[in-house]
Amino acid sequence: MGRMDQAILYLEKAEPISSPRAVYQIYKEPAFREIRLTELGKDFERDLAERARERMNEELSANELHPPSNPLVSTDTANTSTK
Repeated sequence: MGRMDQAILYLEKAEPISSPRAVYQIYKEPAFREIRLTELGKDFERDLAERARERMNEELSANELHPPSNPLVSTDTANTSTK
């Protein structure tokens, strides 16, 4: 890829509609090899990792606020007759 700025912009635009993980997988493709070796690529990778960490922390916080609930189980034996 000759236009590194445009390639990084492409990846940044893809992130909101996918995930940092998906963008990282694309970034690791051979087409982006040249970019990965540059300062621009290293900065992008560092920023992407930071955004992924933030997103994970947000998801963890949401689970703390709204923990998964246990299934509702009836303890009423009146409806279970053995006729």
